[in-house]
Amino acid sequence: MDEPTHEPRAAHGGSTVGYEQTRSEVEALLQAGEFPFRCEFSLRELARYWEREAERGHPLGRLIGERQAAAPELLGPIEDRAVLDRHRPLVDLMMSAVFPAASQEETFGAALVPFHLRSLYATPAMERHGLDGHLNV
Repeated sequence: MDEPTHEPRAAHGGSTVGYEQTRSEVEALLQAGEFPFRCEFSLRELARYWEREAERGHPLGRLIGERQAAAPELLGPIEDRAVLDRHRPLVDLMMSAVFPAASQEETFGAALVPFHLRSLYATPAMERHGLDGHLNV
């Protein structure tokens, strides 16, 4: 019986040579600290979630919507953690959809910049135990 492989196979029986070359190029960029694509951290989709909840009559959704009106910078790409820090109470409310408020003191959780393992938001439990902006614990 053949051992299963975990190497990707090209669609419809084609070659994986191009994939292997691309994968090694991306790995080299990652090891060099570069990533070949633009990555953004944004709360926009989370804000949309709360907008839908507000439309359904959820009181927290309405409260978050009111507070977001005074913090439009939270709806675009966020490159600086200071933006989140300035609006931490609102961000905590928004993040309660992901990290329930009742367990944030005990739950380890963080929101990361895609593909970079750099934290822009962490639960109080995660911060208390040494998480810094570079996911070092």
